[in-house]
Amino acid sequence: MNKILRNLVYQGFFQLITIGAPVVILYVASTALGPSGLGLYTYIISIAQYFVLFAGLGLQTYGIREIARCRDNRQNLSRTFWELEICSVLPSSLAFLAFLILALFMGNESFYLISSLVVLAALFDISWFFSGVEDFRAITIASGGLKILTVLATFVLVHTPADLSIYFWIQSLSALLGQVVLWCFLVGRVSLVLPSLRDSFRHLRNAIRFFLLKISISLYTILLRVLLGILVSVSAVAIFANAYALASVAIGVIGVVDTVLLPRLSHMYSAGKEDEMKRITERVIHLQLYLTLPLCCGIGLVSSKVVPWFMGHGFEQVITVAPVLSLVVIIVPLGVTIARQLLIPIDRIRESNISLAAGAVVGVGIGLTLIPIMQVWGAVIAALAAESTVTGIRLILLRKLSSFHIDWSFLIRVAMCTVLMGAVVFFTTHALNASPMTALFQVLLGIAVYISTTILLHACPLVPLLQNWRSSKG
Repeated sequence: MNKILRNLVYQGFFQLITIGAPVVILYVASTALGPSGLGLYTYIISIAQYFVLFAGLGLQTYGIREIARCRDNRQNLSRTFWELEICSVLPSSLAFLAFLILALFMGNESFYLISSLVVLAALFDISWFFSGVEDFRAITIASGGLKILTVLATFVLVHTPADLSIYFWIQSLSALLGQVVLWCFLVGRVSLVLPSLRDSFRHLRNAIRFFLLKISISLYTILLRVLLGILVSVSAVAIFANAYALASVAIGVIGVVDTVLLPRLSHMYSAGKEDEMKRITERVIHLQLYLTLPLCCGIGLVSSKVVPWFMGHGFEQVITVAPVLSLVVIIVPLGVTIARQLLIPIDRIRESNISLAAGAVVGVGIGLTLIPIMQVWGAVIAALAAESTVTGIRLILLRKLSSFHIDWSFLIRVAMCTVLMGAVVFFTTHALNASPMTALFQVLLGIAVYISTTILLHACPLVPLLQNWRSSKG
């Protein structure tokens, strides 16, 4: 348990930087580049992300599981690492070359060529190894430090729309160096092993199963941005992407727990501790709901006080889009948790892929239908419908594959406290001007009201966690 808590701290700090850095960069980029410049960047990077997906196959998640299962034996660990790494070279190289060829036939060729470094970065990605052995310290130091440098470079070098190419260079080099630096932390962790190609590519089939899981997610999240760029404008891409970015901050906070617990749960399953796995999953889901309900409400409350000064002129539509799109803060983490803490550790990848395929069909179908008519709102509806489909199917699987039950009494009390928090914050701050101080006051007031009311109603799961921690220290 102490190791889990330590990893939560490392991963929490890493996520703070991972989430905080893009938020700061979003502020600089939005005000400096405007909707058209930032939209063009988001559009091109969205296309590059598809090639990144093919480059990595499903090794990011599959690699965590495989490393976690053999981490106690250095020889097996070393062999598995090099097998997985060699397996990734071919698809990564092909994806990089394919993107370079595409860049030669596209407008804004120079921006595409700079963005190819993002695709190249997939060749050096070994973050799955450190997650598998539960060494989040390496990820925190390497990636965290680089992200801080990226923020500083953006602040210093990006000031006007004319600096768009500089912004592309900063982001692309950051992606590449973030992966290369991790190799420095590999020294002494594994021995040099030269496995046969046959042993390496035996992982390909299973990796593709995880790849289907990953591509299904991105098929509707990234494709909606690409469709907006093709069917509407790059400015529409920026509106949708910035609204989604506000929700992504909250989703990233919740994702800390999943990232830390996936290797531990995979290890438990391989050791036959399935009952303990399911108990942890149940506690995490209830803790997650305790956090996501007020976060969703909070985004709706602060958007009108944040967007005007944080994103600047041209992003006014985000004020109305963000509160609706914030529903993904509840929907997405719930579905991800079921997959990463139940379906993946017990090797039910097929069922997880089915839910994602269904969500992709719904999302793409609605997107193609509504985006030409409703523009940004069409993408919002498509995103919500797709994510709801995925999570709905996974909830059915959760009930089918485990004895999990929602504590409705707890959920009702949490919902009541969320509504009360929203009412207090809204009526206290709705007449105040949009400013950083107003937004900070909203956040602090909301936290104070929510935590105090949930404690009074005995609906705060943090209290027993703190009590257990204090008793273990005593």
